[in-house]
Amino acid sequence: MKKLYDLPQEIIDVLKEVMEKESIKYEKDALIYIVNEYSKRDYLVKSISDEIVKALKNDFTRLRLGVRTAEHNSTILMDLANSYLMNHPDAIKYVMFNEGEMKSPEVKECDEHLAKKITRAKQIKDNGKIQRGEG
Repeated sequence: MKKLYDLPQEIIDVLKEVMEKESIKYEKDALIYIVNEYSKRDYLVKSISDEIVKALKNDFTRLRLGVRTAEHNSTILMDLANSYLMNHPDAIKYVMFNEGEMKSPEVKECDEHLAKKITRAKQIKDNGKIQRGEG
């Protein structure tokens, strides 16, 4: 198919540059080369972005889970600090670490409360997905 185009001088200069760099004899072939490279570039960009997503997926998951854990722990600490300070505003004299089997009943209670809160939120989210036909 034959087409005639009126191209600006800048485009013609690019065509000549491509012809020179790629040892292409005709402007038509340079134009075909540019179009093919453009098509390859889109495919290449898509392939690279897919590979980046695959490579970083585990890192993003770990980051998301770490942030969620930090948020949960912060909530528990705020609940504990608030409860303690409401009942004993002048009693902070030393720090006791609560982890593993040394976890106090208050910390356990806060953990359970947070777990129930998360379960409720997840259930609401899942119910919404089912209603939207996503689940």
